[in-house]
Amino acid sequence: MSHPERIEPSKRTRRAAHLLRVFLACSGILATGCRTTRVAGPPLLELQGPVNDLAAIRAENHVWITWTMPQEGTHKLLSKGTITVRVWRGEIRSNLTEVGGPLPLTPGATGSFSEELPQALSSGGPRLVYYYVELLDRNGRSTGLSNYVATVAGGPPPAVEGLTAEMTQAGVLLRWKSASDRTATAIRIHRTMFVAPPTDPKSLLSTEASEPQEQDLFIEDLGSAQALDKDVRYGNGYEYRAQFVARVPVSKEAVLELAGPFSTPVEIEVEKVPLRF
Repeated sequence: MSHPERIEPSKRTRRAAHLLRVFLACSGILATGCRTTRVAGPPLLELQGPVNDLAAIRAENHVWITWTMPQEGTHKLLSKGTITVRVWRGEIRSNLTEVGGPLPLTPGATGSFSEELPQALSSGGPRLVYYYVELLDRNGRSTGLSNYVATVAGGPPPAVEGLTAEMTQAGVLLRWKSASDRTATAIRIHRTMFVAPPTDPKSLLSTEASEPQEQDLFIEDLGSAQALDKDVRYGNGYEYRAQFVARVPVSKEAVLELAGPFSTPVEIEVEKVPLRF
């Protein structure tokens, strides 16, 4: 019985088979020891962020912002050393300006920044200006911009002039001169009631409060330049001060105010007005 003749592969065939085995091994199909090279991604941040509790206050032309620094790193470990903070400001997010210099703050601390508004932002009509903070880890990598906090830019409304108070049968009638410009959208009247001292000796031992009681009256109708305070008590004294207010909406739920200076106070003693026939 004869055996089939064995055909030896050619040199070219053996080389092709070797290259195929190498390709399959490097592709992970064969369990051989071929090592692949991994492309390194961006380094991981060392900080939790960004900041999400930014708050702002404007008083006259000065602005203060505060926030809380993160305390834990990305791996639930306490951050060590200082964290660099940058503060950004702008009327639109696409055009921000860094204000002040970098602030080195410790983890978990209360961060704060203040500035005097430049002339361009402390004049003109009332409008919103936005602040952001940015945290940088020790390698200079950013956690991204924080949520914004808004405050009101622009010049405040003028002072209220010509405030008067007159006793009528319906209450105290307040009048003032109309605003000299249209920046104001409302007027706030601050009322202080001075309780008359008791005349009955037994009333002197009463625990009823005799301290001045303060209340704000908010009036959005500026067309008539007057308001009636019906909630007054006979025998007590009242002091009134007024200021124009510009209200700027931030959202459907939030409205910010820019108030002008208070007027000169006026005082009145509330007494019954005799009927006129």
